[in-house]
Amino acid sequence: MKSVINSYLQELAQKVNLPLALNEKGQCYLNHSSGLDCIIEVPDNQSILFLYSPVMPLPTNYNKELLFQVLSLNLHQIITHGTTLAIDPSTHYFVLCFSKPIESLNFASFENILGNFLETASSIKTQLLELMNTNLE
Repeated sequence: MKSVINSYLQELAQKVNLPLALNEKGQCYLNHSSGLDCIIEVPDNQSILFLYSPVMPLPTNYNKELLFQVLSLNLHQIITHGTTLAIDPSTHYFVLCFSKPIESLNFASFENILGNFLETASSIKTQLLELMNTNLE
């Protein structure tokens, strides 16, 4: 399945004039114009595409209200547009996550999902900053 995603990445690379390919770990790193990173991943022996973006660090002075409001963004996945906002315990970052079976994708849907994911990550970062400004003052 990595070959399928690599072919989509090669097609996308031609459009955006960037070298894009999965590395030996099955990951491809993108830097978005918003300043966010996006990781495209296809783990070994799996037929699932994973997208994730470390949106911002968890503030050291966070409180229960902030975490409640952040988790509320996930409700029904409306605000997050089908993605999930989580906390990575190893990096202490808010991370936006998405997964999709590779067999359900073609290049057009892959490109659309990736574009929407990056837009959503940027929007979520803005919302997180607003929540932090409100709750950490």
